[in-house]
Order: sequence, then structure tokens, then C-alpha cells
Amino acid sequence: MRHIEIMRNFLTELNKETDTFILKGGASLLLAYGLDRFSENIDLDGEKRHLKGFIESYSQKHGFSFRIAKDTPTVERFMLAYDSSIQKPLKIEISYRSRSIPANTHHRVNGIEVYTIDRICQLKTGAYQGRDKIRDLYDICFICDRYFEDLSESAKEQLKDALTYKGFDYFDYVTSTQDDALIDKDALAGLYLNMFEKLDLLYSEEEAKTISAKETNAEKEDDEQEDWRR
Repeated sequence: MRHIEIMRNFLTELNKETDTFILKGGASLLLAYGLDRFSENIDLDGEKRHLKGFIESYSQKHGFSFRIAKDTPTVERFMLAYDSSIQKPLKIEISYRSRSIPANTHHRVNGIEVYTIDRICQLKTGAYQGRDKIRDLYDICFICDRYFEDLSESAKEQLKDALTYKGFDYFDYVTSTQDDALIDKDALAGLYLNMFEKLDLLYSEEEAKTISAKETNAEKEDDEQEDWRR
């Protein structure tokens, strides 16, 4: 898809010049971590306000046009039109931080400066807790499915708190009120259950103890039967 290739090209050319802009959101998962959900916008965190000059030179180089959609002390938004036959341009939004971004929270993947999966999980968890978007739910399920072992204990605890706050039945609400052609809700249901299980949220403490005891007894019985067969 050309839209994704434009996103990738823009970011790799940007990061050849500077590493002060860090990709976040769905695009970071798509371009650096193998997310199988389309993400159409570029969301960046930055420390210095000098992206406009790069967008101007990039647009001239490739024959594109752009306009400024928002310009405040903390946020800039640009709309990059790369194909006159496509009505929806590429949205590029930068959130400017007053404090420097810790070096251990981002790295370069495939030529693109992105947050670590641990930091993305924290950001996505915050988004999940603060709004009702099926894509946020899908993204945290994806992270838990593919990168659970790479998450810090603090990221896991933050995720557990957010899931507990929303409740298990939140899944039914968000999937019944929102549709996304690129999200398979049946597959999402499996990922959702798997996430709760990995985080030990499916059962109460007593239920978990009972299940653990049953599993231990079952293992002992299997071992005894194996010894008997020998």
C-alpha cells in the first residue's frame, strides 16, 4: 500500500537527519513491531520545533504539497498530500515535550526512531484507559501476545490496573459499538482472553489457587501413571 510506503520513506529520511523525533502510536507498532492493523497517521514526540523546514524540503523533493492544520506551543499538525487522486492526506502530528525524552525509552528499528515496546505499551495503556477505541484494545492485545516477555513489571502492573478499571465486560461494549474492517473480532476475543490469563486476571485469588492445585495434582497423577507403565 502506497500510504504505508510514504510513511516509511518520510520517517527514514527524517531520521537520517535527526533522532529528536520519536514515532509512537499505531504507526510505531505497524512499522517497527509487525502490527497487522493498518495505521494511517504519523504521531511523533519531539523536543525541538524544527519539523516544518524538513516537511517543506521533503515535499519539494518528492513533488508533494502540505498545509499546516494546527500550530500551538505544544502541538503541530501537518497534512501531507502525496497523491491528488486521494482525498485523504497523510496526517503528521508532533507533540513537543518540555523535558528531554530519556534515551533508554527509544531506539532505532528499520531506520526509524521509535519508542521501545515497553514504553509503547505504557502509552497505549494510558490511551486505552482514557478513551473508548477498539484500536487501543487491539494494540494492547497485540503487544501482550507478541511481546509479553519484553514488558517490564511496571508496564504489566499499569496494564493490569487499566484492565481492572475497565472491567472484563468492557470487551462486549467496545466490540458491539465499534467496527473496524481490519480487526477480526473473533481473533480479538481470543487475544483478549489470552491477555487476561497472562496477567492472572481471569480468576480471583482463591480460584487461581484452586486451579493451580488441580493442575499440580493432575501432573502428579500423570507422573504416577507414567511410572506404573514403566
